[in-house]
Amino acid sequence: MIIFCADYILFIAKDCFLMAGRKILKMNAMDISVVLDLLEYSIYARDHNRTTYLICHYLQHKCVGKKTIISGGMAEKSAISGSDIDIMEVVDDFKVMEKSYAYSTGINKFPARMPLYICRRCCNAGYCRLEVTKFCYQVVVNSRAEDLRWNIVFDIIEKQNDRYFFSSKMFRNKTIPEEYTFPSDVFQELRSNGPAITCENKDLVSSLELEHWPPEAKAWLSRERQNNWPSNELLSFLEENVSCYVVPIGSKSSKRSDLEWRISFVDIELNLIWNMNDTQFKCFLLLKMLKREYMKCEISTYHIKNIVFWLCEDLPERSWRKDLLVIRVKDGLLKLRQYVEKGFLPHYVIPDNNLFLSKNIIKTEEKKYTLKIIDEIYNNLEDKLSRLLLPVKPLFNYPLLLTRLLTKIQSDFTVKEYCRRCNLILMLVQSTDNQSHCDNIVKTFGQDCEDIFPCIRLALIKLELRKCRQTENQIDEFIRKMRKESVIDYLTVPLTCGMVYFVNNRYSDVRNALTETLKDGSYKRYITHKGDEWYMSLMSGDIVRFKTISRNKQVNDIRTDRHNLVMDFPVSHFELEYAPFPLKLQLSLNCPERSIHCNPLVLSCYMLYISEYRLGLAGEMEKTRAVFENVLSKVSHHSSHVSHLNMLGHSLYVTGDSKSAFKYFVMSLRVCSYYSNAARYHIAFMINDILQYKCKSVES
Repeated sequence: MIIFCADYILFIAKDCFLMAGRKILKMNAMDISVVLDLLEYSIYARDHNRTTYLICHYLQHKCVGKKTIISGGMAEKSAISGSDIDIMEVVDDFKVMEKSYAYSTGINKFPARMPLYICRRCCNAGYCRLEVTKFCYQVVVNSRAEDLRWNIVFDIIEKQNDRYFFSSKMFRNKTIPEEYTFPSDVFQELRSNGPAITCENKDLVSSLELEHWPPEAKAWLSRERQNNWPSNELLSFLEENVSCYVVPIGSKSSKRSDLEWRISFVDIELNLIWNMNDTQFKCFLLLKMLKREYMKCEISTYHIKNIVFWLCEDLPERSWRKDLLVIRVKDGLLKLRQYVEKGFLPHYVIPDNNLFLSKNIIKTEEKKYTLKIIDEIYNNLEDKLSRLLLPVKPLFNYPLLLTRLLTKIQSDFTVKEYCRRCNLILMLVQSTDNQSHCDNIVKTFGQDCEDIFPCIRLALIKLELRKCRQTENQIDEFIRKMRKESVIDYLTVPLTCGMVYFVNNRYSDVRNALTETLKDGSYKRYITHKGDEWYMSLMSGDIVRFKTISRNKQVNDIRTDRHNLVMDFPVSHFELEYAPFPLKLQLSLNCPERSIHCNPLVLSCYMLYISEYRLGLAGEMEKTRAVFENVLSKVSHHSSHVSHLNMLGHSLYVTGDSKSAFKYFVMSLRVCSYYSNAARYHIAFMINDILQYKCKSVES
């Protein structure tokens, strides 16, 4: 009964559902801190999130060869409902440095990475231009005929007063071609947003890495501080291990913003967030929540972040006790108010950079409106925090239940974070050239990586398979390698083997790989890629939540009990070679960065149903279809429900039931009617086949 209650309360806490007409109860700072722990913003959860980020960052750099920085709420563990995912990809073809380095580099021939020199003349603080020397420009001009790459570079260079500059505007246009941008009144699946490409809730930015820290960052590093934040140890670490960048966007107040680049300290800021203590981080989180819920003005999350940085530096460590959390939030609101009144919010690293510049906040009417909002929040802060976090308040009448719930959440988080790491890794590793690097990952991350090492090995085996000719003997050898891997979860390895057999038309092997596994009729703990928790029966497809399952079916330790765990099966754009047709079609229509996370039972049923049809097993087909349709009815909330419906529709069409297939394709279009839904193309294929059949009938 206690397990059921804990699950139910956690569900309410996560959804933050405020019951209408309920009396608002005041919550003290300690209450609020514990509630945020329940919502998985504890130090424990943050440490797991940071380790996941670092592992994936390591693999991205070593295995893929690309440097990509995920920032914002996803990396900081400060994501709240509706938060975007900020991804910055580093373009490695250019060498950005200060002009003072020009002579020391001694350019006698054109280097592999084109040098760009930082020029701050006529730029606002925090911005710069990137200058190309006449020598390099001439090399580009002369090389255009031989190397098409330099055609693109030539288009980005703009001449001004007998000097040559790298245009941020043209760089963006090459990164975001005009044909991929849509008018604002049309559904924007992929659009330009400042320096970024926005795709759904993802902001993708291309950047250039600086060869060294710029003077602005050096000044921040050495400036005098009254308190030990950031600590000297952290500052030394940042200087040795963290880079600075430029992103292609100029100051809106500049006359030549198309030539300007913004200096970015995203890596420094991410590490500062990671190194906040519990109260500092929760102060940032609460201000972020208040901004999202109540500040309907031009105040941004980045403004809030810089204010909390200043607050952390200004106040001594003794001021950041848990019982002072609400007072610190008030301090943050007061500091925000002061900056709005002045019309000047100094950037934390470059204080001369006014983050309110070019914002309406500095205008009189907008300033009055913003100050009124801040005052209203400040004067009613306790009530507003209680409204945000009220649903968990009843817990504090039940100390024993609270203790058990906190323990359970810590155990759950381990499993969810494990699933997230596996999903990221299976989609991330894309090159077999650096397999030796993966052998040293355990030494770098210890136990945190030992847990997911089988997943890394499986990803590398999948890559080997894609690179080979895929003869029957080679396929059998790779399947043997896959089956030798330790258990990741109950279904990932069998499903991977099944997919390889399926695309090679080895239908008996598909059944052998999946049928025995799916005969286990017990409920497995099912964690979606978004962290939602369910219990799923592999026999019937039933999915339940908050159901009391016997203790031996709980996954309490992923190191010893992964047989009772199933998780979403990710298929990425790089796996088109052995993705079943409906997934291949959908991935081709998606953006390259967007993968499909299939419910593992849905994918199993798709492959089994067609395999049984090819093998003439009509009775088995009926059983599989029943499970297929049942599980689809249970996971209609799933983020990949459109793809699930298309998979069922395609399997029915292949097996001759066109009427039912059409029904499911239409259901898919009702969920998502946009052109990127593969159901449109499935229906077009059906119509084309029917027309071809009629033409042949007429001819005969």
